[in-house]
Amino acid sequence: MKEFSLAKYKKEHNETKVNKFINYLYETLGDGTDDFDNEYFTLLSIDDLVESLKRYISSSAKAQTTANNYVTYVSAFFDMLMRDYQIENPIFSNVKLKDEFLSRCKEIIVTLREVEPKDIMTEEQYENLNNGINNYIGKLGIGDIIDEVNRIYQGMQEGKELYTANYHIFVSIIPVKLIDRFALSNLAVISLETSCLDLENRYINLNGLILPLNEELMGLLNTYIEIRKYILNLYNIDEKKFFIKPNGSPYITVSKERKNKTEYGAFFKIMDKTINHRSAERLAKKRALDLIDNGLDLFVVLKLLGGSQDNFIKLLDENTNIDMINEKISNFFLSESNNYNNSVYSLTCPFCNNKHTATSNNWVIVQFSNRNEKFIVCKKCKGENKNKIL
Repeated sequence: MKEFSLAKYKKEHNETKVNKFINYLYETLGDGTDDFDNEYFTLLSIDDLVESLKRYISSSAKAQTTANNYVTYVSAFFDMLMRDYQIENPIFSNVKLKDEFLSRCKEIIVTLREVEPKDIMTEEQYENLNNGINNYIGKLGIGDIIDEVNRIYQGMQEGKELYTANYHIFVSIIPVKLIDRFALSNLAVISLETSCLDLENRYINLNGLILPLNEELMGLLNTYIEIRKYILNLYNIDEKKFFIKPNGSPYITVSKERKNKTEYGAFFKIMDKTINHRSAERLAKKRALDLIDNGLDLFVVLKLLGGSQDNFIKLLDENTNIDMINEKISNFFLSESNNYNNSVYSLTCPFCNNKHTATSNNWVIVQFSNRNEKFIVCKKCKGENKNKIL
């Protein structure tokens, strides 16, 4: 019988919901490596799977359709394990337990928006965009992009205008990722200047706003900077705008009438390739709402998104219903008692000293080969001993 490898499965599946679920498994049960004990698939409880849904919703899903798709995927994943690898979790082989799992999920999902918000990127488009970006990142190498830059340069020397494909796709991933992380406006990103970046300290200073960069953006920016330096040296020019085309000119210029001339089509090329439209403004609006849902201050989100206060209030009004308002009221005014309860009902793991809530989904029982006693340890560290036998 073939053995299931979670690490291999992850490499073969780039969908957002798949990555979120697998990351949850590694974070809660992994040992910090790509190795994953398949025995844990049989031990995951309903509480575990419901918690994974909550995390998915907090980061990626704000509409019922997307959350339902996640639950469908998780169910299909465990069906696949049982069918192809004989790895059985009782939740999915017992009708009563599966109904309980689906019922718990439904209680959470019904609190989400029934329909997609107006005039913003849909959850399906958002997932397709991220999946497309992941695919292109895996295919595009810095050598291929430099080769294309050289071909374009050679064509210009010969008076030919050559088609640009890979360069615009790669560069456009960076502004999309910046908008995805910070809900920035199109104009703010395309106007970014090199003086705004401090990669040594891992941040962008945008009009006084200090925006911390994650590992993904750091990697993309460092790669782009190498390509950018090559282009400027090739054409023997200097340019203060950070994002430049393969001929060294910026994606935004100011005309004699002091009007901005922008080339958003090329600047957001990856969007056209993956979801057939280039409206990054729709992405910014979606991410602004997500940041608010995740607890970022309204005033901070307004500063990030830019634009008028009236348009910002209109965006909130059109995409917030009374049920969502009541849920926020409840969460805010009950948070103090909930925090008290969480602090009371927590335990400290005797092996790693980390605190976890005293619920079954956070703890396992292990027995070590040289001891008769059994120990309760957290799932995160699992006792930090490879000699456990249970």
